[in-house]
Amino acid sequence: DLNEYFCYENMKAEIDGFTYDFDRNGCVLNYVTVGENRMYSTITGAVKILIERYPKLASYSSNEIMAIIQIAEGVYMEGINLDELAIVSDETVSGIKFVGQGNVIWSSEERYPTGVLCGYGMNEYENIIFKAIGENAYAYHYEAGPHTLTAGNSTVFLNCTFISENNAGVGIGSAMYNTNILFENCTFKGMNSDIYFHNSTFEGSDDNLLVFKNC
Repeated sequence: DLNEYFCYENMKAEIDGFTYDFDRNGCVLNYVTVGENRMYSTITGAVKILIERYPKLASYSSNEIMAIIQIAEGVYMEGINLDELAIVSDETVSGIKFVGQGNVIWSSEERYPTGVLCGYGMNEYENIIFKAIGENAYAYHYEAGPHTLTAGNSTVFLNCTFISENNAGVGIGSAMYNTNILFENCTFKGMNSDIYFHNSTFEGSDDNLLVFKNC
């Protein structure tokens, strides 16, 4: 129970392998909740407040999970482009774990390239249904292009479903170097194809890894 900690500014506590940061009032800074009667009503709002607290999340590609967003059961109509939220040009939001509780449907009418979720970097997603209904949109779009900051990063999806009414469920354009994506216990459903993948259009495409487990 996080409330049992009496914390001062910059105090930390490690619980189940994750380090929580607290302010002087004992409020957790890097763990936020989304949903009705939660801290934030939108996933976008939660991401933005974490970026305000931890600019490092949006100024380079992090090699560690630094924050958690817990999403309550419900339907969330919003498209997020993680690259557009980055502070530094040509980089992305990286270092956040998104965890769905119950039946979480993350949907969007945003057209390609954003769809429901667009971006690369070391982020984790668990127990979420991604549903794209926008024009030519993927439910998840990974497009890292010429970026080399993907080295050492891994994008992970656990127990997720990807549905698109107008394109593939997932669209992946690998980075010039070190694309690393894991899908475990996931389901894909697209219009004409379930998954679309292509190598980087830039010179390189070295050390790219795309893994499917029990999908």
